[in-house]
Amino acid sequence: MAVDSFARLTSARYADLASTAPGKGASLIALPFGGSLGDLGGNFRDAVFATATTKVEIAHALALATGKARLVINGINWVADGSLTTFTIPVEFVGGATCSANGFALNFTRGFRADDYAAIFSPRDAPNITLPRWQRLTPFHFGAKADYVSAASPGTDDGDALNAWASELCTRVMPAGRYGTTKTIHWNGGAGGNANANCGIQCDPQATIYQRTDNIPIMTAWGSRGQWDFPVLEYANRQAATSFSAVGLLICPYPGQTGWYQNVISRILVRGGANVGVFNPPAISSTTTVSYAQGDSALTVANAQTDAMGAYPWVPGMWVQVALASSGWHISRIASVAGAVLTLATPLPGAVNSGAAVVFAGLTPTSNFPSAMFSNTIHSIIVDEPSRYGLIDRGTGTGDAIANLYVRAAGTGDATSPLYTIERAVVLSGKAATSIAQLNVEYLGFNQDVISLGGRHFKLGEVHIEGCRSFGNNTGLISGTAPDIDIDLVQVEYWTAFTADIATAVGILYPRAVPLTELGSGRGQWRIRQLNTRKNLFNRADVLGRAFVGAFPTATLTQIRIESWRYDRDGGMYPSGQLTSPSNKGGLVSIGNLLPPDCVGFAFDVDASSDNAATYQRIFTSPKGQFKVREILAFRPTQSLTTATCGIFADNTGTTLISSVSTQALSTLTDSGKVLSIPLVAGEATTLRAGSSDMFFKINATQAKPAAVTGTSSYLTGRNGGDNNTNLGFINFAAAHGLNVGDYVLISGSVSSAFNGAKRKIVDVPSANQIAVYVDSAAAVGTAAAPTPETAITVQRIPTLHIMVTGTDLANFNAF
Repeated sequence: MAVDSFARLTSARYADLASTAPGKGASLIALPFGGSLGDLGGNFRDAVFATATTKVEIAHALALATGKARLVINGINWVADGSLTTFTIPVEFVGGATCSANGFALNFTRGFRADDYAAIFSPRDAPNITLPRWQRLTPFHFGAKADYVSAASPGTDDGDALNAWASELCTRVMPAGRYGTTKTIHWNGGAGGNANANCGIQCDPQATIYQRTDNIPIMTAWGSRGQWDFPVLEYANRQAATSFSAVGLLICPYPGQTGWYQNVISRILVRGGANVGVFNPPAISSTTTVSYAQGDSALTVANAQTDAMGAYPWVPGMWVQVALASSGWHISRIASVAGAVLTLATPLPGAVNSGAAVVFAGLTPTSNFPSAMFSNTIHSIIVDEPSRYGLIDRGTGTGDAIANLYVRAAGTGDATSPLYTIERAVVLSGKAATSIAQLNVEYLGFNQDVISLGGRHFKLGEVHIEGCRSFGNNTGLISGTAPDIDIDLVQVEYWTAFTADIATAVGILYPRAVPLTELGSGRGQWRIRQLNTRKNLFNRADVLGRAFVGAFPTATLTQIRIESWRYDRDGGMYPSGQLTSPSNKGGLVSIGNLLPPDCVGFAFDVDASSDNAATYQRIFTSPKGQFKVREILAFRPTQSLTTATCGIFADNTGTTLISSVSTQALSTLTDSGKVLSIPLVAGEATTLRAGSSDMFFKINATQAKPAAVTGTSSYLTGRNGGDNNTNLGFINFAAAHGLNVGDYVLISGSVSSAFNGAKRKIVDVPSANQIAVYVDSAAAVGTAAAPTPETAITVQRIPTLHIMVTGTDLANFNAF
């Protein structure tokens, strides 16, 4: 029977049935193509059913012939036989119906309807299925179970179902559930020119993907122009620091894409010990330079992008795929890396021709030379408990913007004993015009720089570092090769660096030098509008003295400008020794509330006691280039310097004067508000001084120390004490002590060893009979109500003053 005759017959039969008034048993009267008479008056009055006895293709034709609005596949396992590839009306799956493409292309032009948890398709059919961009699709539609419980009870491997779901270009929705996988999930964002490029991802906040296999990335994603909302990504087991492939989210450039990608990502949450929480590498699709044969494992690549330091993005353990000469791809881990030479863990199964592509596994290369630029807007990135790095972004993005970036341990732990120690929290390199509104790093230990910035320009809003501990020498909280960094606020609280951890230097700010031919070249200015330091813990004088600005390499020309520094009484860092460490030659331009912009040299808290009366003390000068000296200022003495005289010299032997005389009287410095201008030799104001040669300051006449003050009792608050009491030691006196905040004192004779043997700065004077100094103690000793009795404690004040050289810096950094 021809289809049109068949349609007319069934149409008439439908008309007869429709004219029959439905009675009590109407729902039991079967229709010839599925459903019942009751359905005609219910939700399916506009539908044609496909049953086990009728092919879906015929039902589809019937629906069109009779003007029905949809096709209902009811309770059958429908297998396509190729007679239908495009559905021109919506399809609805009910009653446990499933669909198998059977190798044929199925285009649901008008979409389909099904319960979010209905298993409809097989993962192997995903390449054959085409869906409209607006189609709602869940992992359950490809058979996911979301029944993961724990590493001991992992449930179903949903890897294939998740990959099938993620590969489609439509509105992908992930309902709440715990999805376990042994595979990497590859998100398809679509090429920029694809009509479906705006496809998004929407995930329930309670949706979690658990990686059950060590050293396998949980997910990869590449460019789109849609809205992305990632679920929670979690590893079943915490990864070893060497597991480079344990990546929570790998954001890959789409090979062959030209122009721009604009990812708008609302939320990324990675937790549970991924080695790298989020990794955005450069476009590393590359070409080999010679031919390779079957069995070869070492490949030399070319045209791979490098970062500002000239480093390749390859690391051992990562997965790559290599184009074979015959067709297809060979997927292998990288066993080792030596520059541009990659050694594969699995030898090549066939020949590779010169010019073949080498890319990250999971991508579908379309060109050997991707030129995509990425402009990502991300509202929130949260990385909990990373094993090695929180975020590594070495992509080619320009104009990236992140509203909130958090790298943290799940629990608060203790700043002295962090829950986890990693390498770095954030690594950004090769970037241009990147902005981060809020950057938080909390409760982790670090072997390297905490935040590493490499690129041309970074604009940061608020940087908050709390409860962290540094273990690496010559490291910083904010470091890198970027010549231009602008930060509104840097807050550092409960940061620790102890003798057992640090042998040389650490710093809040630590510019790095790079060869002048590289991006940035270490030249420029870091501008911090406000620096807040409080409750930071140090127990070593030389580390404390270098805890503000790191030991700059001689090749860097980076200048530091801080508009305001708020240093609370228990801040652990003060603008004194931190600025005058011999290692700090990086160019501190100014601190708004301490150093003016025309300062070209300074020495804070210069010791004016008799112990150092014959010692030349360094005045640290602006680095590189030349400057003109205008005047030399002595100011802010901790006591009246009634007999001292001084001079400023161009060497450490006192043979070359800068000041007119070597016996300039300091007796006019009677209080901290007084400033003394030391005159220069005639014509000296026009003389150029080499910035690489520091000047020297000398107290020529003995300045006696003040009399010792004997105390009667003391106590320590211990680490992490009450508000504004962390790491402070209190000394109570029988009479008024006459000491002031900022005075340096030498303490001896205390029964508490934490007090003795080091010059300490008074950070608070709670009363005329009590002082507070910064110390480090493992535990409290005594209490405020019951201080430790002291019988022989001696508190000796050490007089200090500040020296500043003003002038004109001729290095002209703005020219760079």
